[in-house]
Parts: sequence; C-alpha cells; structure tokens
Amino acid sequence: MARYLSGTCASGVHEAKLGREYFGGEVHTYSAAYSEADLKQVLELSDHVVFNTPFQWNRFRKLCIEKAKSKRLKFGLRVNPEHSEGHTALYDPAAPFSRLGTPRAGIKPRDLDGLSGLHFHTLCEHDFPPLERTLAAVLTPEIPTQDVAFVLIRLLGNPFARVAAWRFIQKRWSAIRRRVPPLMLSRLVDATPALREPRHAREVQSFFRRHPLPEAERALKQALEVFRLNDELRRREAKGVGRWLAGK
Repeated sequence: MARYLSGTCASGVHEAKLGREYFGGEVHTYSAAYSEADLKQVLELSDHVVFNTPFQWNRFRKLCIEKAKSKRLKFGLRVNPEHSEGHTALYDPAAPFSRLGTPRAGIKPRDLDGLSGLHFHTLCEHDFPPLERTLAAVLTPEIPTQDVAFVLIRLLGNPFARVAAWRFIQKRWSAIRRRVPPLMLSRLVDATPALREPRHAREVQSFFRRHPLPEAERALKQALEVFRLNDELRRREAKGVGRWLAGK
C-alpha cells in the first residue's frame, strides 16, 4: 500500500511510529491532547503536528519552535467551523459542545503565531454537495476576509476537492470578489495550476477572460505558464514513468 501513498495521518505516538517506519512519506499527527513526553516523540516522528486548542499550542510552542530549528516541521490548529454535515450527532465534530477543535470565538490573533495553517474536519465519508455547503459557509460575514482565500487555496490543492472547489469559485465568483482583497485574489489565481488538467487551463483562461481581474493579470500569466509546463512534462515523461512503475 505504501507505494500509492504520499504519507499517513496519525492520532498519537504509536500511529506516527507506524507511519514513519512502514509507510514513508509525510507523517501528519493530530491528537485531542498531548503530554509533554508524547509530544517530544511525536515531534521526532512527524512532519506536521496539529493541536486541538490554543492552550495546548501555547503550552508547547517554545518546545515546538526549538525542535523546528533542527528539522522541517509545520504546526497547525484544529478549528471547529461550527458548520455540521454529519448525519449522526454522536460522530459530528462540529456539534454543539464538541471538544474537537476550537470555535473562532476561542481563538485570539496571538494564538496563531508560529502556525502554518488551520485544520477543520466536517466531511468524513461525504460527497461533494456537503463540501459545497461548507464552502458556502466560508462566504458568510462571520468568516474573516483573509480566511476565505486561504480555505479556497487549500481546497484547490486537495486532489479530492480541487474540481469541486474550482466549480464553486466560478459559481460564486461575484461574492468571492467582493469579500477577498486584491492581493489574496492574486494568490487564489496562483493556486489554479493545482487543477493540473489541460482542460482546466482552458477553463481558467476562458473564465478570467470573461471576468477580467487587472490586479491578478501577472498571476494569471504565470499560472497559465505553469499549466503549460506541467502538461509538457506529463506528455514527455509519461511513458518512462509508466515503465518505471510497471517494474516496481
């Protein structure tokens, strides 16, 4: 199975060790709480460590930052988006009184110092319509403006969500443009090559021809160039990579 995976997700020391020793790739670890002893081992085994609350992150921030000086490490915070898609309340991580993740009201700006991103989980074993509803929740006034673009960029980078995210961006473009500042719009355009397929390059070019975005003109040119280079690389190397995989 390891040959098909880019990495593993762990919920503690033992799963992180299993992922590191038997699967390779990146190891992402999240736990509802860490003891100091467990966290020290998790930091040795993991590439990305997610904390459940600002209290946990602030408690261990110094330890984490110090460890990141000697190896590549990223840190995140799990948030409760307070948007439920689960059918069974018992397993709904965004249910009222859930202790999985922290609601926005419980997070202060200083709590984000040293973090590379936010983690939210509402879509286990769900299809794309619930994802679109979660995305729609991102455009409500309660979500900070800068977070709108960050969520969409991350979803464009997710192989299982990128097509749905691109469809959502096109469908809700007027609302997105009103909410997102120019710099973040450029970064959103920068992220479109994650769609990868040549047909998506044509869609991106056509869409922004119909919806001009002067502040992202340079970003669009660069994105289309990345699309082109990726397509050339794929066509040039596909047969060789296929032969290599067949021999593994």
